[in-house]
Amino acid sequence: MTPEQQLAEKRRLQKLQEENDLKTAMETLGITPMSTGNGIDGMHPTTKEEFTELAEAISKKLANYRASTEYQGFLEELLLKLFASLSSNNIRKAKTTLDNLYLEKQKVEKGDKPKKTKGIKVKAKLRVEGENTTLNEYETKYDDYDDYDDFM
Repeated sequence: MTPEQQLAEKRRLQKLQEENDLKTAMETLGITPMSTGNGIDGMHPTTKEEFTELAEAISKKLANYRASTEYQGFLEELLLKLFASLSSNNIRKAKTTLDNLYLEKQKVEKGDKPKKTKGIKVKAKLRVEGENTTLNEYETKYDDYDDYDDFM
């Protein structure tokens, strides 16, 4: 081998050794490289099923932080950034879906309480019998009088 080939071989072996050392150090510390294609970073969805898988992976990733006090604010900020690039029709569809989810959650939280049925309202009427039958005579004569008409 020529001196140039020996030098190139030495550099190749040195580079291979450095990569192996780096890999060993990352495994020791529990760090996984981002470019391996595992997890969310390795997903590049194109079909509906792949987008569903991505949604599930993101949901699982964020599930670890639900107990945090900052989680609600984080979700609001994330949704604002995500929906900013969508059209108004797409935002309306997402809003409808979230509203439906809200109503379902509300029903579950309240429980299945029996609903009160509103009966037909019946006005109480006074039957006049006997000696007081003369009251019916005056009812038609003074029906248009209103006590509150001459208030002031």
